[in-house]
Amino acid sequence: MADSGDHPDRVIVTPAPGRTARLPFWHGDGSGRDCGFGTAEGAFIRQVCTGLTDAAEAGHPRFDTATADRLHDDGLDDNAVENLARLLAEQRKATGVVPDDRRMVIERCPDDEGLAGHHPFPIWPSRA
Repeated sequence: MADSGDHPDRVIVTPAPGRTARLPFWHGDGSGRDCGFGTAEGAFIRQVCTGLTDAAEAGHPRFDTATADRLHDDGLDDNAVENLARLLAEQRKATGVVPDDRRMVIERCPDDEGLAGHHPFPIWPSRA
Protein backbone atom coordinates (compact mmCIF):
# COMPACT_ATOMS: atom_id res chain seq x y z
CA MET A 1 0.00 0.00 0.00
CA ALA A 2 1.30 3.45 -0.85
CA ASP A 3 0.25 6.66 0.86
CA SER A 4 1.49 10.19 0.34
CA GLY A 5 -0.16 11.37 3.57
CA ASP A 6 0.40 15.04 4.30
CA HIS A 7 3.55 15.13 2.17
CA PRO A 8 2.80 15.14 -1.57
CA ASP A 9 6.53 14.87 -2.35
CA ARG A 10 6.91 11.63 -0.37
CA VAL A 11 5.49 8.13 -0.67
CA ILE A 12 5.35 5.83 2.33
CA VAL A 13 5.15 2.13 1.52
CA THR A 14 3.77 -0.36 4.02
CA PRO A 15 2.98 -4.03 3.48
CA ALA A 16 -0.58 -4.80 2.43
CA PRO A 17 -2.21 -7.57 4.47
CA GLY A 18 -0.72 -10.89 3.39
CA ARG A 19 1.86 -9.32 1.07
CA THR A 20 5.40 -8.02 1.41
CA ALA A 21 6.17 -4.37 0.76
CA ARG A 22 7.12 -3.49 -2.82
CA LEU A 23 8.54 -0.23 -3.98
CA PRO A 24 5.97 1.65 -6.07
CA PHE A 25 7.29 1.77 -9.62
CA TRP A 26 3.93 2.51 -11.16
CA HIS A 27 5.36 4.69 -13.93
CA GLY A 28 7.55 1.91 -15.32
CA ASP A 29 5.91 -1.16 -13.85
CA GLY A 30 3.88 -2.09 -16.88
CA SER A 31 4.33 -5.12 -19.05
CA GLY A 32 8.12 -4.88 -18.89
CA ARG A 33 10.47 -5.72 -21.69
CA ASP A 34 9.42 -8.24 -24.27
CA CYS A 35 10.69 -11.79 -24.39
CA GLY A 36 12.69 -11.15 -27.57
CA PHE A 37 14.74 -8.48 -25.84
CA GLY A 38 15.33 -10.79 -22.86
CA THR A 39 16.47 -13.55 -25.21
CA ALA A 40 18.88 -11.21 -27.02
CA GLU A 41 20.23 -9.83 -23.73
CA GLY A 42 20.65 -13.35 -22.33
CA ALA A 43 22.47 -14.53 -25.47
CA PHE A 44 24.79 -11.51 -25.23
CA ILE A 45 25.55 -12.32 -21.58
CA ARG A 46 26.20 -15.99 -22.42
CA GLN A 47 28.55 -15.06 -25.28
CA VAL A 48 30.43 -12.47 -23.25
CA CYS A 49 30.81 -14.87 -20.29
CA THR A 50 32.65 -17.32 -22.52
CA GLY A 51 35.32 -14.62 -22.85
CA LEU A 52 36.00 -14.28 -19.11
CA THR A 53 39.57 -15.44 -18.55
CA ASP A 54 40.89 -17.71 -15.80
CA ALA A 55 42.19 -14.58 -14.09
CA ALA A 56 38.55 -13.81 -13.31
CA GLU A 57 38.52 -16.71 -10.85
CA ALA A 58 41.67 -15.37 -9.18
CA GLY A 59 40.02 -12.04 -8.41
CA HIS A 60 41.26 -10.17 -11.48
CA PRO A 61 38.31 -10.34 -13.87
CA ARG A 62 39.24 -9.74 -17.48
CA PHE A 63 37.97 -10.68 -20.89
CA ASP A 64 40.03 -12.37 -23.56
CA THR A 65 41.20 -10.12 -26.38
CA ALA A 66 38.42 -11.04 -28.83
CA THR A 67 35.67 -10.37 -26.29
CA ALA A 68 37.25 -7.10 -25.11
CA ASP A 69 37.58 -5.98 -28.75
CA ARG A 70 33.92 -6.84 -29.39
CA LEU A 71 32.83 -4.83 -26.35
CA HIS A 72 34.96 -1.87 -27.43
CA ASP A 73 33.45 -2.12 -30.93
CA ASP A 74 30.00 -2.10 -29.29
CA GLY A 75 30.87 1.25 -27.70
CA LEU A 76 32.12 0.35 -24.22
CA ASP A 77 35.20 2.15 -22.94
CA ASP A 78 37.93 0.44 -20.87
CA ASN A 79 36.24 1.29 -17.58
CA ALA A 80 32.89 -0.16 -18.71
CA VAL A 81 34.58 -3.34 -19.97
CA GLU A 82 36.39 -3.79 -16.63
CA ASN A 83 33.18 -3.16 -14.68
CA LEU A 84 31.26 -5.69 -16.78
CA ALA A 85 33.97 -8.31 -16.27
CA ARG A 86 33.93 -7.67 -12.52
CA LEU A 87 30.13 -7.86 -12.32
CA LEU A 88 29.91 -11.11 -14.28
CA ALA A 89 32.78 -12.70 -12.33
CA GLU A 90 31.17 -11.74 -9.01
CA GLN A 91 27.85 -13.24 -10.10
CA ARG A 92 29.56 -16.44 -11.21
CA LYS A 93 31.46 -16.65 -7.92
CA ALA A 94 28.30 -16.04 -5.85
CA THR A 95 25.95 -18.47 -7.61
CA GLY A 96 28.19 -20.70 -9.71
CA VAL A 97 26.70 -19.50 -13.01
CA VAL A 98 25.55 -16.29 -14.65
CA PRO A 99 21.89 -16.30 -15.72
CA ASP A 100 21.47 -16.03 -19.47
CA ASP A 101 19.06 -17.01 -22.24
CA ARG A 102 19.47 -20.70 -21.38
CA ARG A 103 19.56 -20.75 -17.60
CA MET A 104 17.86 -19.14 -14.66
CA VAL A 105 19.29 -18.88 -11.15
CA ILE A 106 16.95 -19.42 -8.19
CA GLU A 107 18.44 -18.11 -4.97
CA ARG A 108 17.19 -18.47 -1.40
CA CYS A 109 16.79 -15.14 0.36
CA PRO A 110 16.22 -14.36 4.04
CA ASP A 111 13.19 -12.16 3.33
CA ASP A 112 9.44 -12.77 3.32
CA GLU A 113 9.46 -14.02 -0.27
CA GLY A 114 12.20 -16.56 0.43
CA LEU A 115 13.36 -16.84 -3.19
CA ALA A 116 14.77 -14.62 -5.91
CA GLY A 117 14.84 -15.52 -9.59
CA HIS A 118 17.66 -14.12 -11.72
CA HIS A 119 17.05 -14.11 -15.48
CA PRO A 120 17.02 -11.66 -18.41
CA PHE A 121 13.37 -12.18 -19.29
CA PRO A 122 10.31 -10.00 -18.60
CA ILE A 123 9.50 -9.46 -14.95
CA TRP A 124 6.22 -11.37 -15.00
CA PRO A 125 7.81 -14.86 -14.71
CA SER A 126 9.31 -13.76 -11.36
CA ARG A 127 6.01 -12.69 -9.87
CA ALA A 128 4.34 -15.63 -8.29
